[in-house]
Amino acid sequence: MTSPPASQPPQPTSSGTSERSRKRLVALGTVLWAGCAALTWLSGSFAYGRSANGRPIIAFVALLAALSVVYLAALRVAVRAPDQRSIGRITLGFAIGFRLLVLFSTPIQEVDYYRYLWDGHAVAEGVSPYRYSPEQVLRGRVEDVPAESGLRRLIELRTRDARAATLLSRIHFGELPTIYPPVSQAVFALSVLTTPRTAGVDMAVIILKGWIVLFDVGTLLLLMRLLDHGGLPLGWSLAYGWCPLIIKEFANSGHLDAIAVFFTVLAVYGLVRAVFPDSGSSEPLRPSLPQAFVALSAVGLSLAIGAKLYPVVLFPLLAVTLFRKRGIGTAARFSLAVAVLSAGCCAPMFIPVGERLNSSEANSPQANAPESDIQTVNAPDGPPVPATSPAGQQDSLAARGAAAQGTAAPGSAAPVDPSPQPSGKSLGVFLSRWKMNDLIILFLEANLTPTRDEVSAVPWFAITPNAWRGSVASRVARLFSMPPDRVPFLIARSLTAVIFVALSLWWAWQGAASLKADDFLRMVFLTLAWFWLLSPTWNPWYWSWALPFIPFARHRTWLAVSGLLSLYYLRFYFAYRWGGTPVAGTPYEGEMFFHHVVVWIEHLPWLVALGAESVWKRWRSV
Repeated sequence: MTSPPASQPPQPTSSGTSERSRKRLVALGTVLWAGCAALTWLSGSFAYGRSANGRPIIAFVALLAALSVVYLAALRVAVRAPDQRSIGRITLGFAIGFRLLVLFSTPIQEVDYYRYLWDGHAVAEGVSPYRYSPEQVLRGRVEDVPAESGLRRLIELRTRDARAATLLSRIHFGELPTIYPPVSQAVFALSVLTTPRTAGVDMAVIILKGWIVLFDVGTLLLLMRLLDHGGLPLGWSLAYGWCPLIIKEFANSGHLDAIAVFFTVLAVYGLVRAVFPDSGSSEPLRPSLPQAFVALSAVGLSLAIGAKLYPVVLFPLLAVTLFRKRGIGTAARFSLAVAVLSAGCCAPMFIPVGERLNSSEANSPQANAPESDIQTVNAPDGPPVPATSPAGQQDSLAARGAAAQGTAAPGSAAPVDPSPQPSGKSLGVFLSRWKMNDLIILFLEANLTPTRDEVSAVPWFAITPNAWRGSVASRVARLFSMPPDRVPFLIARSLTAVIFVALSLWWAWQGAASLKADDFLRMVFLTLAWFWLLSPTWNPWYWSWALPFIPFARHRTWLAVSGLLSLYYLRFYFAYRWGGTPVAGTPYEGEMFFHHVVVWIEHLPWLVALGAESVWKRWRSV
């Protein structure tokens, strides 16, 4: 599937051809709408507290896969249609219809929204969500906490508000304070403030998802403006607007990434409008810089960073582009604005607000608990537990979920440290230990991790000598005075980080040299896509970071990624159905089978196809 050159947009043909294209697209949209209705109906089986073994995970994954095939067929029709204006209207109309339908579905294999809503309650109470963990609030007692403490206000909220108490009891990783940045926290609080006090948990979730969908639709509208400016067919907006994965992760699961994605696209849109001429124009770049668009880009990028942090990887590309196109003065002002605004947006994560961590609190057991002691204390049927152990030694999701069912009741007699949490604790855990559904770091780590005698199921892709792995781990551990079991992840993460930095700087220079908007936008896509690809966490909803810019990608293999990512949800199937039992005669039990077998089926085909397509296009261009 290819798009016409930006300088030669599709030419109108007969009205009959346009009408056939519209009818085909409407027919495919109707099929997708029926699929969304089926997903909404199926989602009822995933309600919180339902038996894990009775959840139709296989049917859900099959439905997503089927919808992905229909979606790709619709994209082919939309891109090739002659009348792009009408195609754009059809795309937008159906995209909104899909989201409105799925908005009322039960989130499938997801509980992150409980944390979002609890954080919103904390912010609405005037308490920083970064200061106290849900476990402290859940188990704390009013009489044990100082009257001026924010923790006391949260405990009182738990006591008087049944909905807040329910949300609190369903949060996973409740021993950690929130990790979500302040701009997203503002949206969570807005969701809580716009929810009637008498509304139940289900209604609160729908209202939260409604706000998420507003950002999602805003992204689609901005993408349509970008496509129009870059000279690509408006039908390419379907690549985002009708993507089943996006519909599932935002309208169904309510992931906050929609907020950051919107502001990221806004930042890119502002820079494109400020720097690049309209599509098809052979005139030189405008001599006067539209300062309003530069300001829009700076504000958009700052808010995006304040919503999810990851958009900071686009800063070199945007700053270098302004430097090469508009001079050092404009680039310096843009950089200063982003630095100041993003620092202001993120400051509450790292600077205590209202309460200080005094010396006695800093030395408390709560503040100094080792990261290795982190367990899942809530949400027994919740989503991913990170594979933080070395490759081949991951804890079982089923086992940890079963242990979580023993969570202490609110106000239990067990002692709770009321001290505020150290700033940035949760972020440190995420950056240093979290990995999920990845392939590249999985492979690297497996070939750096010494095999322990008690581990019977060694990863089949661990091909380096075990003696060499042990030698590397022990030497690096001594050098950095750290536990040997942390070394493999450190090395793998450092290696991929260095590779990404080199690639992002190269793409920044290439993007700055672009003469047309679509060439620059291709560098935006590559930067975000490879940031995801070289990270240790390939959660399906993280692919939304790059997906809005996929119309500008040169290699169409990228379009297969969203469909194959649906296999991620088989992780729960193997964890629930097999638990500690080896799967299909392999040495891998339950969830371990997913990490060592299914992940390769999920990712290897499109990676191989991407390499083959790249080689083929290079060979043809010679």
